[in-house]
Amino acid sequence: MTKPSKQIQKRTNSEPIYHLAPGQEEMFQQNVVDVSMKQNIAEVNNKFDVKRKSEVSIYVNDNYLEHETIDAAFKQAMAGKNMSAAYEGIKNIQNDENRNISSAQRSNSKFTLQAGRGAKYMLDGESVLQFDFGGTGATELQRARLERHYATPEDQANLNSKVPFKDMKKTKGIGKFIRNCLCWLPGVWSTRRRNEYVDRYNEAAALNRQKAKEAYGESVTLVKNGKSKTFEYIRRKDEKNTEKGSTKTRYTFAGPNIINGGDYQLDNLEEYVLALGSEWLGPKLQAIADSVGQGPVPADTKKLHVMLQGHSRGGVAASMAAMRLNKWLHDHFEDKIAKLVTFDIIQYDPVPGKFSRTGIREQADLGTNEYYDKKGNVTTNMDDAKYLSLGEQQNSTLIYCLRTFKNHFFTPQQVFGAKRIILTVRDHNTIFSHEKTTKKKNVNDTKKHRSPFLNLENQTAYRGSSVNEMDEGLYFADEENVLHKVNSLEEYRNMRNNLLRGAAMSHQEKRQNILDSVAEAYFEQRAENLSHYRENDIRDEDN
Repeated sequence: MTKPSKQIQKRTNSEPIYHLAPGQEEMFQQNVVDVSMKQNIAEVNNKFDVKRKSEVSIYVNDNYLEHETIDAAFKQAMAGKNMSAAYEGIKNIQNDENRNISSAQRSNSKFTLQAGRGAKYMLDGESVLQFDFGGTGATELQRARLERHYATPEDQANLNSKVPFKDMKKTKGIGKFIRNCLCWLPGVWSTRRRNEYVDRYNEAAALNRQKAKEAYGESVTLVKNGKSKTFEYIRRKDEKNTEKGSTKTRYTFAGPNIINGGDYQLDNLEEYVLALGSEWLGPKLQAIADSVGQGPVPADTKKLHVMLQGHSRGGVAASMAAMRLNKWLHDHFEDKIAKLVTFDIIQYDPVPGKFSRTGIREQADLGTNEYYDKKGNVTTNMDDAKYLSLGEQQNSTLIYCLRTFKNHFFTPQQVFGAKRIILTVRDHNTIFSHEKTTKKKNVNDTKKHRSPFLNLENQTAYRGSSVNEMDEGLYFADEENVLHKVNSLEEYRNMRNNLLRGAAMSHQEKRQNILDSVAEAYFEQRAENLSHYRENDIRDEDN
């Protein structure tokens, strides 16, 4: 990375401990994809048909909240009582009268599908650095579900839904003898049968590795203390738009393991982002700083955009890494240069895990301009500071599950300062639903993509990073991701109570307290902002 000039250097106590290995940048640049001919307004604002029933089914197999609520409703109905408010509460979200949209309109509507913000930034000639973090045990944050290769249906059953990426080893030596001796036991294969299976498995694994490479790019090699290491599940893919002079670099990270250990634990993910982010941003910002010197930054200077999104522990990593990288920015560059960088953040039910709930992982405020130490305490001592909140540099969306069937260890990170909050009735593990109806480009696209959030008011569908295009606000989302916006704390409480009435709430108290505190802080901040704007308007009128 280019060293900052003495003229603009402020503090250098946040240097990364990793660096890209020599030759890595050249390798990635050889594989860059030119999207100039692909990116156009027609694709960015692509339209697609969403087939919707006039009566939306709420019988979703993988949604525990709805099953609990519906069970309670039918138990009361069978006892001769009226349908419970819980059932009516869920229907309330889907009620046509609340949206002033007729059933006919809902049954066959055409929505505008908002493309990702990265594509739009590139069309504006602005470059993008993107970090995607998988959840616990995931090898990536699935943008579009990759169809896994299996040799036979029998193999698919034997794999038990595991992703076959790594090769299996054949049975050799003493194991070969033992297996042949015990193959008469139920479930024990002979050496020949097992090795035939291993051949099929490894063939499928090779195909899957190739698909992952096509989707997420090459694995990254980093250097620490002179030693290099290739991380199979840190992948990089580059795009450029030569017509607009913009680029996009996307890194995809695996999530931590179940005990938050190994190469992809939260602390390590934070360090990787600091290293890769500083190497990407440093030269670009340095060039701008050298050109403007002590003068102001020209108004037409192109901004640089850092986009981070993650699920579960990956969602926690997104907020931590953003604030860590922001501190590096302000340590090395004057505010006028550092503020050329914007942060787009999407957190999908961020959950740090039982033994990782400390400091920033437990509670983060994205909307302030405060420095924080490693324990998450506000500090003015720059020697202790590790993170810097994002303030007005951030545009963020926080997506929480109202409740989760995982009762233990799934207390979410308490996040303040998000521009928009979505509370979904989907469960933590089904927050990503992939459906073939949401075509990304055309009818020939057979990939399963994330279900978009649907705004019936403006007939717009938001998927992926485009959720940060939505109006700011607090929303509830039903099991089909239809949005319902609430405009006050009272509305929020009424809707939440209706949705949760009758559902089993064992071990959900901490989650509910966090959701309540985040909602209360959101509306409180909104009221303060409104009061501030009104005071400014009065001053303007007086002048």
